[in-house]
Amino acid sequence: KMRDEFDENVYHYRNLVETMFSVLKRKYGEELRATKYRNQVKEVKFK
Repeated sequence: KMRDEFDENVYHYRNLVETMFSVLKRKYGEELRATKYRNQVKEVKFK
């Protein structure tokens, strides 16, 4: 049943998202010190 309902387009989209996160981590580092979203955005812009 799972094989019949499996959507390959959704799985491909997940691969693209994971690739993008990998690129961002390599470019900006693996962790952010800021806890609030707004400050995290600022921290990435400063890197």
